[in-house]
Amino acid sequence: MKKSATAKLILIATLLFSVITPSLTASAAENESNQDLGFLDYIYYIVKDRNEGNRGGIIAYAAGDSQDSLTEASTLFRKGPNGATISWTSSNPNVISEDGKITPSLTANSEVVTIHPLALSSINPGGYFSLWQFNVTVNNKLTRVKADKENLQLGFANGDSSASVANDLMLPTNGAYQTKISWTSSNPGIISANGKITQPGAGKGDAKVLLTATVQDALDSATPAAVKTFEVNVTAGSSALADMNELRIGFQGSDNSSMVTQDLILPTKGKYGSAISWTSNKPNEVSPQGKVTLIPVSSSKAAPPVDVLLYSEALNKDVVVQVSPDYTAALTATVNDGKSTYTKTFNVVLANTALYVDARDLAIGYQGSDNASSVTQNVTLPAKGNSGTLISWRSSRPDVISNNGIVTRPKEGDAKVTLEADLSDGDWHDIKTFTVTVIDNSLAAAEQLVAIGYQSGDSASSVTQNLILSANGPYGTSVRWQSDNEALIAADGKVTRPVSGDANVTLTAVISKNGRSVSKTFTVTVIDNSLNLDKEALQIGYAGMDNASRVTQNLSLPASGKYGSSISWTSSKPEAISSTGVVTQLYSGNISVKLTATIRKGDRTAMKEFVVTAVDRSVELDLESLSIGYKGSDSASGVTQNITLPASGAHGTTIQWTSDKPGFISNSGIVTRPPTPLTPDETVTLTAKISKGSSSATKSFTLTVLKDNAVILDKAALDVIFAEGNQTAVVTQDVTLKTSGAHGTKISWTSNSPEIISSTGKVTRPADMNRTVTLTATISKNGYSETKSLMVTVLFEVTGQAEDGGFSIGFNAWKGSGWKGSGYMNFDNAEGYIKWTFTVLQDGLYDLGITYANGGNTDRPMYVAIDNVAVNTALSFKPTGSWNTSWKTVVQPVQLTKGQHILRLQTKGFSGPNLDQFSIMQHKVW
Repeated sequence: MKKSATAKLILIATLLFSVITPSLTASAAENESNQDLGFLDYIYYIVKDRNEGNRGGIIAYAAGDSQDSLTEASTLFRKGPNGATISWTSSNPNVISEDGKITPSLTANSEVVTIHPLALSSINPGGYFSLWQFNVTVNNKLTRVKADKENLQLGFANGDSSASVANDLMLPTNGAYQTKISWTSSNPGIISANGKITQPGAGKGDAKVLLTATVQDALDSATPAAVKTFEVNVTAGSSALADMNELRIGFQGSDNSSMVTQDLILPTKGKYGSAISWTSNKPNEVSPQGKVTLIPVSSSKAAPPVDVLLYSEALNKDVVVQVSPDYTAALTATVNDGKSTYTKTFNVVLANTALYVDARDLAIGYQGSDNASSVTQNVTLPAKGNSGTLISWRSSRPDVISNNGIVTRPKEGDAKVTLEADLSDGDWHDIKTFTVTVIDNSLAAAEQLVAIGYQSGDSASSVTQNLILSANGPYGTSVRWQSDNEALIAADGKVTRPVSGDANVTLTAVISKNGRSVSKTFTVTVIDNSLNLDKEALQIGYAGMDNASRVTQNLSLPASGKYGSSISWTSSKPEAISSTGVVTQLYSGNISVKLTATIRKGDRTAMKEFVVTAVDRSVELDLESLSIGYKGSDSASGVTQNITLPASGAHGTTIQWTSDKPGFISNSGIVTRPPTPLTPDETVTLTAKISKGSSSATKSFTLTVLKDNAVILDKAALDVIFAEGNQTAVVTQDVTLKTSGAHGTKISWTSNSPEIISSTGKVTRPADMNRTVTLTATISKNGYSETKSLMVTVLFEVTGQAEDGGFSIGFNAWKGSGWKGSGYMNFDNAEGYIKWTFTVLQDGLYDLGITYANGGNTDRPMYVAIDNVAVNTALSFKPTGSWNTSWKTVVQPVQLTKGQHILRLQTKGFSGPNLDQFSIMQHKVW
């Protein structure tokens, strides 16, 4: 229950108590001094519990807590609503103390603690009334997080606080109750997540930063985390320190710290607002305001030079230099920003007056219109200054300007020369440098060398090709060309020859350098170009698709040119191409022929050669006729068998073949089909190279190698092979089951009734009824297989061996071959009978078959009866050619009823044939 509701709850409870126990209330009113406050409050809480079912009225829980989940210390009331003093006991004071403080466990996630309030008796000192006890569950997981959150503090360096931070913070990462603490910063540039401090720069002001800690239970990541924030103020850096670090002395003119001749500039305020004051160890020479007073020259020799530390502007650091102590001054700056103070000292050297004046006034003497940027004559280099200093000179280019000023102009390019003057006054020196430019003397030299460049064979008196007119002359000069006849020779040297006689042209070269120039003229003769034009235009005419590298037909050889020249021709191989262009066809190799044209006009001639090749067409013709040989019904779009690849052509060419997929068609035409119906057909490109001599050509053929459908084809063609007279519905003898297909497949068989037809085709006829048998063939090749099932009907057959029948005469024999059973019955040339007993399962018309051998020359008919009823009185048993090796079967239709029957065969006037067996089978219409 929230604390704000406590008073209201007590009032409500009191009212309820007064309603429920009026006699008790009245008694208390009558004898107020004797009422027991502990008893009243004991009764109050009992009534409250009965009416509200809530014992929390005596405990104020923190926000979000309850009796079943306690995470923070609760308020345990010490006074009852009627004024009794209440004390508390705890079953585990290490977890909840008697004053309500919670100490969470570091191992268990929750613990139940019994806390017990006692209302003291006001009548019976030392006595008490025991109020209801409370079983409170402490949520250790949340309590650990909240406890470490409440205890969490920042760690500050000495002198720092949250209101003023200048040093790194200590940010705890582990809590006292096994929690992990992570940090984030609202401004990581000022305070990083690990507490690293970066103060704002001087003049930028302090920075407020919000640090957020996230406290997470290290034993259970699912426990809600707690967040706690801290605001700290990071102070800005010292302005005085920043201003001191950036402080510099200002120099005028070319002065620096090692050479001061003019007043110094001493700042009085820093960039970040600090106040700057100055002191000087030699205020007579340099005042604290920077006023410089140079001392007399004689004083400069008062003491020898010493080493001092001076600041170098060029190097941006202090360096050691040698100066006179009389001329060294130390300037100390004091920098103050109101909070802190820093000092910085600068050492400067005051100039020797004589050296300074003479160095300042020193100058080079030039002649005529010369100056530092244009020297053409000797220069004057003073040897003594106006104040008496001695001056010596050094030249960086003594070959151009000597140390005493003698000038030797270069021939190629102007020359920059540094002249260094060393001024000395006793032990003191000063250096002053001058940079001058000596103009080169190349223009006149270039004029002598500038010339026109001619192509091979040309000259000034005979120009036929473009001239070489360089725009760059020797010694760094530039050349600009002019022509008095631009139509014949342009300014860039391009020549356009006339076609109506030779012509003279004047060319002028303007040679320039550094604003100066000279001219030079040339006269050249441009030769008439008509002969050359006819030569350039001359071409051979080719027929059809011919060209220079492939001549098969007569050529057209021009006899005259456009500009009036006459043309005659000669051939190096007239047997192949005549001088008139007639081509003789070749079949014995290509022939290279040189055709030479002689172009004449007036007394001038020109030659032009053409090299052409009269080609052997053997390759071309054999290429056109080349084809591939296919077997059977194969074609390029369907290849299943090896192909024939010609190795030579009709015109003596050799043919070489290459396959882009030799695994399917080799270079010799061997075909390997894609192995199974599941693999795709394969497209193969065969390239034939037809060659003869040095000539060759190629021709490509695209073929499709069909996948191997052997399994499918052999499956479609597969059938059972029956004995003569048998068929699918009538099987009485062994069948033939193929074990291989016409296309190279392997075939294996299974039978669903192997006792009737075995997997090898062996037929065992049933004795009771016809049987339909399913024969399943597995056709396979290259790891791929398919099955095919064939159904055949095996006719039943009731059989009896002659040796097992009853007979009146004769004997059992076993000589010879081809009989069935253990032998056969021989009547031994006497008369008698043989009989058998057999059973059929149903009424019907049957075929009685009797297998016999008759080695005699005449028929031996017999009387046939079933159940003593004649079936055939003279069944014929004609000669078979042998008594014991040549067996035949005669068939007699018989009508039978279901059940057992007696078959009897009786001789008729002479002995019967040798008998092997009888059979009863389903009647067949033949």
